[in-house]
Amino acid sequence: RIAELQRRTQAAKAVFDDLIKEPTNLPKRMTSLQQEIATIETDKAGDPQKTDFKRLYAAALVAGWHLDQIWRGFGNTNDYVSCLCRALKRQLRGHATIAVLLGRQAEHQCHRDAAAAHCVHLREQTVDEVMAQYVRLLAETAGGQAHGLAGGGEADPGAGAEGDRSLRRRRNRDRDRYGY
Repeated sequence: RIAELQRRTQAAKAVFDDLIKEPTNLPKRMTSLQQEIATIETDKAGDPQKTDFKRLYAAALVAGWHLDQIWRGFGNTNDYVSCLCRALKRQLRGHATIAVLLGRQAEHQCHRDAAAAHCVHLREQTVDEVMAQYVRLLAETAGGQAHGLAGGGEADPGAGAEGDRSLRRRRNRDRDRYGY
């Protein structure tokens, strides 16, 4: 999708770059057309016996077509400016969309890299991570009182089923979150 947007944005840029040159190209086309018409008038004014009127007529038709194309198909200046603005807007919108998509792509890649790095860390430092998780669980339960651990790790007969469900929920959440 990004490649297609880049292709379209480049096409809009090419159109804009071509149209923006129009104020300098128009006088060149006009001069060329004037020379073409002058050549036709010179040939028409020549010796009628030597003039190829069919060729002259064809040249006049081509010159008429060039005259029709002098504005590159634009009916007036407003049409030209509208087309120029559309090309610029498409180009700018394309660049903005590409920037957003590339940003999202980079963000997703960063998350994937972080998850992979976390997995590598867990594989390489498993004992340390088990101990860290144990310490976190103890801290969450205010010293282990809610999980049946009283003080030095003895079973607390008053902990009950609620403490066990809470511990299972946290373990499942951590397993889903950290992949273990």
